[in-house]
Amino acid sequence: MAAAPVPRLDGAAIQIRNFLYVFAGYGTIYIVHSHVDIYNFVDNTWGGRFDMPKEMAHSHLGMVTDGRYIYIVIGQYGPQCRGPTAKTFVLDTDTNSWSDFVPLPVP
Repeated sequence: MAAAPVPRLDGAAIQIRNFLYVFAGYGTIYIVHSHVDIYNFVDNTWGGRFDMPKEMAHSHLGMVTDGRYIYIVIGQYGPQCRGPTAKTFVLDTDTNSWSDFVPLPVP
């Protein structure tokens, strides 16, 4: 597997078809990533980086997919292990576009 574009800790990843979507995570305890990197299993390359919504959690993400959409719930927002967030999002992997989703009742 080709080396990842950035080091990550406590990010999240999920596979759809031949792509691995890798979200957020810590670069250091003081720096969090706010983008998604995509790995292509077929040609062993990373590409297609795009930004996450500004309000989306940066670490400890929970997610599930139906094969097209990725539903992101829970997580911690910002660096230094800050508190959880109730905001949730949906990523359409056909268009790499984001939508807000129903928030959790409590973080």
